[in-house]
Amino acid sequence: MECGAQRRTLKWRAVLSMGVYSGSGSSVQCVTEVESSEQNMTEQQKVEPTTPTRQSRIPSNTIFIGQKPIMAYVTAIVMQFTSGSNEVSIKARGRAISAAVDVVEVCRRRFFEGKLHIKDIAIGTEQLGEEGQVRNVSTIEIRMTKLT
Repeated sequence: MECGAQRRTLKWRAVLSMGVYSGSGSSVQCVTEVESSEQNMTEQQKVEPTTPTRQSRIPSNTIFIGQKPIMAYVTAIVMQFTSGSNEVSIKARGRAISAAVDVVEVCRRRFFEGKLHIKDIAIGTEQLGEEGQVRNVSTIEIRMTKLT
């Protein structure tokens, strides 16, 4: 087992068995053994708990439309454009497609009157489900740019 993985394992064992972890800012002492050709050495290190980082391949200027109220998505688009982004991509599938169109129209007509341009609209189909229960679901991607 590599040293980092061993530290994580020992850290979480301490957290689970002794109740050491009490939220952010606390630390856990971790003892790891390092193999040496001459002798076994014990090295004590202080390990700070880290917040899990989410590795995502989704660009920050992509907004997925779902079941939230339309104005929640409109607000997200407005924030993207005001933070300096020049292009925003809105994606939806299935029944959310009509909500995606509504979101784009509200942005264009009420918030950015004449300052948004629809660059591209792509429609397609995805196959969802497992073998024997595959179904087709329609998709849409609307790419908007802000005119300067």
